[in-house]
Amino acid sequence: MDLKSLRNQYEQENKGVLIANNNGRICYLNPAARPFAGVPSQSALTGGPSADADRGGLFYPALSRALSSKRKVSLIEKGPDDIYYLITASPVLDPGGKIQYVLCFCAEAGQYPGIDGASQLNWEDSHTLKKAAQGSFDIENFDFASPAMRKVMQKVEKTAKYDATVILLGESGVGKNIIANLIHSLSDRKDKPFIYINCGAIPSNLLESELFGYEKGAFTGATASHTGLIERAQSGTLFFDEVAELPLPMQAKILHFLNEKFIYKISGKKPIQIDARVISATNKNLPQLIEKNLFREDLYYRLNVLKVDIPPLRERPEDLIILIKHYFAYFNNKYCLYKALSDEAYQYLLSYHWPGNIRELRNIIEQLVILSERDMISLEDFPPEIAPPPAALSAAPTLHPAGMSAKTKNHLPELLLPSLEALAAGSPLSLDDLMEQYESLIFNQLYEKYSSSYKIAKLLKISQTKANRKLQKYCRLPQKPPEPY
Repeated sequence: MDLKSLRNQYEQENKGVLIANNNGRICYLNPAARPFAGVPSQSALTGGPSADADRGGLFYPALSRALSSKRKVSLIEKGPDDIYYLITASPVLDPGGKIQYVLCFCAEAGQYPGIDGASQLNWEDSHTLKKAAQGSFDIENFDFASPAMRKVMQKVEKTAKYDATVILLGESGVGKNIIANLIHSLSDRKDKPFIYINCGAIPSNLLESELFGYEKGAFTGATASHTGLIERAQSGTLFFDEVAELPLPMQAKILHFLNEKFIYKISGKKPIQIDARVISATNKNLPQLIEKNLFREDLYYRLNVLKVDIPPLRERPEDLIILIKHYFAYFNNKYCLYKALSDEAYQYLLSYHWPGNIRELRNIIEQLVILSERDMISLEDFPPEIAPPPAALSAAPTLHPAGMSAKTKNHLPELLLPSLEALAAGSPLSLDDLMEQYESLIFNQLYEKYSSSYKIAKLLKISQTKANRKLQKYCRLPQKPPEPY
């Protein structure tokens, strides 16, 4: 996208937008960015001589780091009136890997009284869980607000303090690997190795050598000694994902390791003591597999010391609202796009049952952001595997909640209508679910108009702290999407 197109796109944006070239010179500022950029003249706004990046005000630290690293950088910067702003700088590279320009955004991040006067703070450092997990795994897809996940996280934080064996249960795609990483990152072993083993991905004939290692000459082709995955987890955490896929002979060997805390390499003569915490995960019903003689009962009880059940996404409507907005913001930033959902598309995502859980949601949103032809995504842009049937699309406008007249329906916020219809049809919605959606609508619309937590707090007669908390919870999409073609 050329500079002229970017100027047209961001001129009316409520968030501050700065564009710099590959030498760090400012090529463009939109009106909202001028108070934060330290550029008093109109030159950057009119296309005249550009200003230096060292006059970029709050934008400068993030811009400077993005230019040197060629990677997206997000910083918290302290602005006027002790208000903190999230500054994001995203380099746009040409096919040869050289920076064409850097696109910077400035959005109010609220007040952070615990910063103790620091002028800037890495964005990850302002979130406890992200800080705990920094550098160890991709935490970007872990957001939650539902009571069910709050209970899970309370158990996770308590579990992480102790070295007992943990088993994670839940459907495919609910985030068991993220929880395993989080337990490791919150534990005293966080600076030691985290070894991930997908028990279903390693061929059975290679499984023993990969897990336990082997000595030189153990078999044809073993020209050197090999350290197994279990030994590599020394002093750290060993995560057996899809543990139900272990063959029965290997289950016996794993049980022996768990009981005795040592292993032998193939052809090895000396025992190797192992100090590692063990976490396992499965989406299978292990008691049923035990009844069918497909899983060892003694291994099940050895693994099942601390159990964490992770609920599916369809049982967590509060998390679904957050995750939809989060992933649109994430992929818009990742691909330097500006896609948004129509009301109908958003409501359909909320009503879909998501059999693949968070993994499916993430993949579908990435696909919509990349492949949709227009910036406003509609139902027609959905892939066939999840798109509503044509009959449902044509029938949707005629649906009415039980006992509700068309006249009454037309006076309700559009966001609530599909939820009320689903409620009348017997879906597991609650009053809290409906209020959550309505509150999200209120804060998103107010932020689009005012882009200031202070003004919103004053308008709603609430504290600015509460307004900041609500905005951080709900307002994760680009706040002013372009009009559809």
